[in-house]
Amino acid sequence: MRQFVVGKLNDAESVAIEAHLFGCDACNQSLNSVSLTDSFTELVRGQSLGTTDPIVPTHIDGYEIIGELGRGGMGVVYKAFDQRLKRQVALKVILNGELAHTEQRERLRLEAETIATLQHPGIVQIYQIGEYQGHLYLALELLDAKGLQQVMDDAPHCPMWSAALIQQLADIIHYSHQRGIIHRDLKPENILFNHALDQGLPRISQFSSLKNTAPVVKITDFGLAKYLETPVKMTKTGLMLGTPHYMSPEQIPDSGEEVSCASDIYALGVILYQLLTGRVPFASSNILEVLKMLRHDDPIAPRQLNPAIPRDLETICLKCLMKKPADRYASAQDLADDLALFLHNEPIRAKPLNLWQRCVKWVRQKPFLASSYSVLLCLYGLHWFAMSVLQLPRHQGMFHTVLTIATAGLAVFFYGLQTILASEKWQRLGLYACMVVTVVAVTGIFICDAAALSAPINVYMYLILGAALIAPNAHIIGLQTLLSLLGYASLLLFAYWFNPVLQVSVEVAIFFMLNIVITGFLTYLLVRRVNSINNL
Repeated sequence: MRQFVVGKLNDAESVAIEAHLFGCDACNQSLNSVSLTDSFTELVRGQSLGTTDPIVPTHIDGYEIIGELGRGGMGVVYKAFDQRLKRQVALKVILNGELAHTEQRERLRLEAETIATLQHPGIVQIYQIGEYQGHLYLALELLDAKGLQQVMDDAPHCPMWSAALIQQLADIIHYSHQRGIIHRDLKPENILFNHALDQGLPRISQFSSLKNTAPVVKITDFGLAKYLETPVKMTKTGLMLGTPHYMSPEQIPDSGEEVSCASDIYALGVILYQLLTGRVPFASSNILEVLKMLRHDDPIAPRQLNPAIPRDLETICLKCLMKKPADRYASAQDLADDLALFLHNEPIRAKPLNLWQRCVKWVRQKPFLASSYSVLLCLYGLHWFAMSVLQLPRHQGMFHTVLTIATAGLAVFFYGLQTILASEKWQRLGLYACMVVTVVAVTGIFICDAAALSAPINVYMYLILGAALIAPNAHIIGLQTLLSLLGYASLLLFAYWFNPVLQVSVEVAIFFMLNIVITGFLTYLLVRRVNSINNL
């Protein structure tokens, strides 16, 4: 795993390791115990390189070391004095000196080249790149003010001030994008202020007095920057770059989407969300849980956490956090323009989700509940169609009443089951409970039906297909098929003992049971085929 994270494996090995990591329970349990302090990549990379403390002398190539400013998985940043030009600088030194991995050294050189091409007042400038006694270093512009991470806390901040801050960051990032460079690691630690904020970030109570203020900020740490058109691929397949809490969904390996300018827009949306609500969209110290939510879940609407947020600003924030890059702002400049419109009390261009879009989001967020309710509606709709249009006599009286009560009861049961299925610990037990309760309910309904015993066969086959939709797992489909057979067998026994009028021949009963078995077998093969294609 260490070789995988630091990029020492070839592409084929990386793909194999990545597939294993997301399918092995033992490895998942091991990863669950890792806390997120910066990023998963930096954590494991730091452990894999042996020594974590760089051997740094008092002086490095004409720079006098004053003190340490901070450190990460790849390097340590010192406050230093340039003895030649008589100025203080931030000296970023790569970890482990001569022992540093080749890719780390190349990444530091890439950072130097990147910053050198970005001459903008909102980007920390580079003075020199050099190597001294095996220590590769960068001499960067020093800002004495604190960074955004150091002054943020878990409380919401002034919406107008936050909007002004993100507007300025969006302008800076747009400048970078225009020159073909994606930052890929935007987060509060990499945002520095040009001047000190003695009283911390503004609160909601300071809304009116700070309405038109915007701090001057600078963006730093382009170590993970990516050129939009680069002939050399620095990272190997399967290497996850970025900090999970601020990563975009497409930065997860094998996400199916290319990392683009939209990735930086997503990160700006996360920072805005954190400023407005006091928390990141997906708050968890569990790495796999963060990645799972990032890939599948939608963030809680900011106004649910902080009603003081203006609706337009919430709309802007949520547009930045859309799962698909194409659904976000087309450029960082568009984001900055919309924030400017908001700050000037003008109508913004982004529109809130309409009813259809909200329904689609709900279906994506709760697939089990959506698919279960769809099946219930279809079955109950067919019943009403048969009763009202076809006017079948068997769809009246006790059967209609029992079906109505059972449908309502299953809807409530599925709603409660959704919470259980959201927990990985109880997910499998919840699926078993869902299958058992559904088969029992269907069998009970048809016991009250005074019709031929062929009627429930189609419903049992629908249940098998529904199991494949909810949980595409061969084991689950096999269990659902067995339960369906037991349900139909129960109907036959009930008719034999209590309703001799409804007796069916042995040949017919066997034929109907074979229908259930064949449906289950074909569904099993289909799921196996789809899963094998997905694993290629």
